[in-house]
Parts: sequence; structure tokens; C-alpha cells
Amino acid sequence: MMSDGLGLGRPSISVIMSVYNEQDYVRRAIDSILAQSYSDFELVIIDDGSIDNSAAVIAEYPDPRIRLLRQANQGLERALNRGILLSEGQYIARMDADDQSGPDRFAKQIDFLERRPGCGLVGSCCALLLEGERDLRHFRVPLTDRAIRRQIMWENPFVHSSVMMKRWVLDKAGLYRPEYRWGDYDLWCRVLEVCEAGNLPDELIIRTVRRQGTYRGRKSAHYREKLRVQLSMPGRETAPVLSSLAIAQSGAAWGIHKCCELVREAWRQ
Repeated sequence: MMSDGLGLGRPSISVIMSVYNEQDYVRRAIDSILAQSYSDFELVIIDDGSIDNSAAVIAEYPDPRIRLLRQANQGLERALNRGILLSEGQYIARMDADDQSGPDRFAKQIDFLERRPGCGLVGSCCALLLEGERDLRHFRVPLTDRAIRRQIMWENPFVHSSVMMKRWVLDKAGLYRPEYRWGDYDLWCRVLEVCEAGNLPDELIIRTVRRQGTYRGRKSAHYREKLRVQLSMPGRETAPVLSSLAIAQSGAAWGIHKCCELVREAWRQ
């Protein structure tokens, strides 16, 4: 049964947030979590070696549900793994330090998961806020388990910051693998081996798109990491033709962008 108040003992939800030099954004992210209509949660924040004022901003919050852990910089996946291992909730929710959650996000996601025993992961659509712009854009994701399984061979079907999982799913699928720079894509592939998944049509997250985001400078790095995940994807034998086509597409894209980058570098010299 869903609860909308503070629980006794362990929290229902553990929200895991890694922070690295996010002093300009982290307050907005924390405020959106503390404003949730479903309040039985802990917010586990891992300061991953920030050298700005991020830790000082977080320390201003007196809310006892916030747990701040500090460490030398180890990267996103290792930071998230530490937060998950030290958390106590039966549900694990992700949150990025530069994004915002809608006020009913947790209530809607827990309701979805509790009504579907076989479903272990739920994400949502999101609104996109491009850095330096005011107007929101809209990002759609596949909603059903079947549609998610079709898309995951080609693209990541989840908005990382929107995801909530049942803890037992991670016990079976494992945690983030730091050797993959696209660690969430790799994790979702393994999660789908142990449970069903879904996405809500609601835009439960406002995702900030940074001008210096991951792989923004080099498209070849993006496709190289995507290809690594696709080559290690469990269950490729269930759809060998589509899997081979997806791998061929990523390999071709990687090769084309790598060649273009080498030509540009040679031209500059």
C-alpha cells in the first residue's frame, strides 16, 4: 500500500545523486526532491571530489533525510555504486544534480511499480531545458516493456535521471560497471534480463542539456561507447538480425565520425 508520509525505520525510497562541481545547479535539484508529494525517502548525495562550492551548498540544508557523502573524484558510476550500497530504501531512484523532478514523480512511479509485481524499473518522458534557453523542449521514450526491448538494441530507452528501480533488481542484475562510460545503457540491458520495465508518458523530469555535455565534442566517442554496450548486450541471440543491424549501424557511424575528426585535425595542422 502506498504511503504519503514519513515512514518508520528505513525509508521506502533512496534517491541517489552524484555531484561534481554543480554549485550552480544542485540547489534546484535538491529543492525539487524535497518538494515531492511522496515524502518517505532519503536523499543520498555523493560529492565526487568537487572543487567548487557544491558541498557548502548541500550542507546548508538541515533536512534529516539528506545524507552527504564525500570522496575523491572517482567518476559517476563508482559514485552511484557507493550511494546504492550505503542506501536503505526498497526502491532506488536516480537524480542528476543539474536536473529537476516534478512534485508527483515519486508518487506516480511507486504507484506504477506496486501495481506491477513483475516490473522492476520505471522511467518517464522528460522536458529538455537547453542551457541558456528558456523554452522547454519535449523528449519521448518508449512506454511499454515490448517497445523498450525493441529500442534498447538501437538506443538507450530511458532518461537516466528519471529512473526508479526495485532494489531486488540491482541485487540480480548487478550495479553500474565503471569500465563502461555509458554505464546506464549497459545497466538497463542487464536489468531487462531479470524483469519487465516501463516508462510513464508524463514528463516527470526537466533535464538540463549542457553545452559541454558528454561526448559533445567527439561524436566518434559517443558511437564507440554505444558499440561497446551493444556488443556485450545479453540476449542478443533472441533477435540476431536486428542486433546485427544495430551493431553494424553503430560501427559505421563510429568509423565515419572518426575519419571526419582525423581529417579535421589534419586540416588544422
